[in-house]
Formats: sequence, structure tokens, C-alpha cells
Amino acid sequence: MYDAYYQQLIGEDAKFAPQSGNKVVEIFADGRKLARDISDPQIPAWAQKWNGEEKPKQTEESPRLRLLLCSPEDRHVDLGLTPMPISKHSLESLRRAWHLPTEFVRMLLSTMPMAVGFSVDDGLMLRGGRSRDWNYCLATVHDTASGITSVIVRGLCPLEYKKFEECLQASSKLATHPMLVPLILVKMKIHYFAVLLERRERGLELIEHETGMRHGFSENPERNRSQKDRARSRANMDYDPITQKLTGLAGTFALIEEVGRKIDPGATNDNLPAPFKRRIEYLRTLIAGAQSTRALLDRRTQAQVQTVYSLISQRDAEASLNDNQIMRTIAEGSHTVAVAARRDSVDMRVITAITLVFLPGTFTAVSATQVIPFLSSDFGD
Repeated sequence: MYDAYYQQLIGEDAKFAPQSGNKVVEIFADGRKLARDISDPQIPAWAQKWNGEEKPKQTEESPRLRLLLCSPEDRHVDLGLTPMPISKHSLESLRRAWHLPTEFVRMLLSTMPMAVGFSVDDGLMLRGGRSRDWNYCLATVHDTASGITSVIVRGLCPLEYKKFEECLQASSKLATHPMLVPLILVKMKIHYFAVLLERRERGLELIEHETGMRHGFSENPERNRSQKDRARSRANMDYDPITQKLTGLAGTFALIEEVGRKIDPGATNDNLPAPFKRRIEYLRTLIAGAQSTRALLDRRTQAQVQTVYSLISQRDAEASLNDNQIMRTIAEGSHTVAVAARRDSVDMRVITAITLVFLPGTFTAVSATQVIPFLSSDFGD
């Protein structure tokens, strides 16, 4: 079926930036492991070596696991999507040699968590979902005729890259099973989210403590403060960072819920080795527990959101009452000033009236004192 979006992605050169650091790992039935760096031009020939049109029969010389580890991501942006570290020619050669569907290219250049099986013997495509950790995308193909499992993995940061290699080395005896690499990566993703939930729970407890919730079961005196101390703390509280933290918690829980629904460690059956069955059952239980914890923390977060909004409203109401009291005081002061000004006005009118009464006599007296000396001087001459 024609895939228009796939053709569009392949045609965008900016989505492909070949880099050094790509690596191939081959593990054989006897536990031998060969690992080496591979340049971009060498990838097509390596991909076609054991996956040609005529599928080889299983031999002691053929590897049981062939893994292409794309160059580690230098992840600076949490949700940024980096270009593919191999060229579009190498990716297309590998996709055709391994009979991967075109949807795999869309998963490589997407951010949505998903898990898709396809019918080329036993094939699986898995996207872990974009977050701060374990942003991997993988495709695995198992050839039943040759017994070879071919896997490509991209999206690991340097620390995850090293951790994955350690897990793969320790589990090399199980490399003959096609579920090994997907199970390792799914386990890492689920473990990361479980640890993330534990951290978010501790952060939520701190927010509850800041907003005045009393944890009576705690042996820490700081968690069992008096009502007066809690009221004093709320009065000096800065709600901006708290609301930002609560918004971040809500976003984290939504992401965990989405990824938890998408990631499935696979179905258990009689063909799986006992360690695989035990690990899958553990991961299923861990996912269920994480989802239950997420739902509980989500409700606690919403309760804290309502608490913070209530506290903000109370603070605004108190501020409004204080403003009203201040305005009342100002109004009373203005009234006092007006009364005083009125008294001054009455006093001035009295002074004016008195002045008008005595002004003629004063004028006559002053004029007489000035005129008589003048006349006396004239008559004396």
C-alpha cells in the first residue's frame, strides 16, 4: 500500500544527519560477542549479509543476534526530535533487507509511544515515547529459517547506551531469543517511570507540607506543626512556584498514563524461557502498580490544586479586606480634614467681619496722625 507520509519523510534531508559512533553487535550461539564501530557507507552491506533474498540456513557460523546501535543522542531538549544518525540510503537499504514496513520510518521520526507487530516471521516495532529518559525506537525481525534476530535501536543517550550494553552482555546466553532486546528496553522504560513516580510522590508530599496539610502519622516534628505555625507559613507562602510544580506533576502523570497504556511487555507462552516469563510477569505487575499509584497521585495533585486555589482566594479576600480598611481609614481622615477646613473657613469669615468693622476707624485714625503733623508744619512756616 502506498504510504504518502513515508515518502514525504524520506524526501526531507533535514531529518537525516549521518554521524560517527554507530555500532554493530553480533552474538553467536556459543556466547561469543563481536562488537565494532561501523561507518554509514558500510551499513547497507552489513544489513544484507545475512538477510538477502535467499535466506541462509542456520549454521554454527551465523550469529543469533545482529544489532545495529545508532549513535547516542546528545539530548539537550527533553522533547526535541533529533535527526537520524544514518543516511536515508543506509536506512532504506536496511529496511528493504530486513523487510521492515514503511511505518518504521514514521516511528523513528515520531514522538508517540506505540508497539506494533508485523508478519515477517516474528517482527516487532516499538517506540518508547519521548521523555527525559529511554527515548528509544527499535525494530526487531526474527528469521525462523536461519535463526537470526536482526535489531536496530536508536534514541539512547550515552548513559543509557552504556547501561543497555551491560544488560546485553550479562544476558548474552539468551541472545538466541528474539524477545531479548525488546524486553531489556521495555524493562528499562517501565523501571524509569516507576522511579519517576516515587520522586513525584516525594515532591507532592513536600507541596502538601508547604500548604499546611498535617501528616499525623509522621515521626518528623516538622511534619506535625501546630495550627498556628501552619497558618504563619501559609501567610508567607509564594504560590507561583507551587502552582508550577503542580502543573508539572499533572503533565508527568498524564505522560505516565499514556506510555503505560502503550507499553506491553508481551504475552507469555510456553515457548518463552523461564527468565523471560518471570520478567514479563514482574513487568506486568509493575505496570499495574505504577498505574494505580499514578491514579492516586493524580487525585492528590488535583486536591492540592484546589487547596492552593482556595488559599489564594483566602489571601485575596484578606488583602481586599485590608484594602477596604485602609480606604475607610483614608476616608475618615479626609472627613476630618474637611471638618477642620470648614472650621478654618468659619474662623476666616469671623476675622473678615471683625476686620471690616474696625477698618474705617483704623483708616481714619491713621490718616489723622499723618495729616495733622503735615498741617502743623505748614502753619509754622
